[in-house]
Amino acid sequence: MQVWSNEELEAIGIYEVHSDYSNVKDKAYYINGAESFVFEDGQVNHSFAEATPKEIDDLKSQHKETINQQAGGLLQPTDWYVIRESEGGSACPDNIASWRTSVRTKSNEMCAMIDGAADVDALAALYEYDIETHTRPLGEFPVLGS
Repeated sequence: MQVWSNEELEAIGIYEVHSDYSNVKDKAYYINGAESFVFEDGQVNHSFAEATPKEIDDLKSQHKETINQQAGGLLQPTDWYVIRESEGGSACPDNIASWRTSVRTKSNEMCAMIDGAADVDALAALYEYDIETHTRPLGEFPVLGS
């Protein structure tokens, strides 16, 4: 069909579609509007209605739950040190105890930042990486041994 001209395609009812995605937003934070196709002036115009932000309180809860799960996943491999110490065994090494504290502190800081987001766009901005510094406002969890 690429060898056919627009006139030949239109003669058999095939028209070029021009899409406008300007109203489409990140579906993690928005419910995108309905699609529409309108035929006018010999072409099909494809567009979307305005996107609606998802409920900010629900998003905040989901993001905080994810942060807490990530923190728990990071801490889990070293839980045995804490259990061993609490059951009368050897003390948890200082570097492990310090790192575990820093993970919990960072988790609390991240959750506070999420709570402080005024709207959906502010929440999304916490996760946007700066191209030059490879950092994001939310930050990252500390790495054990670094």
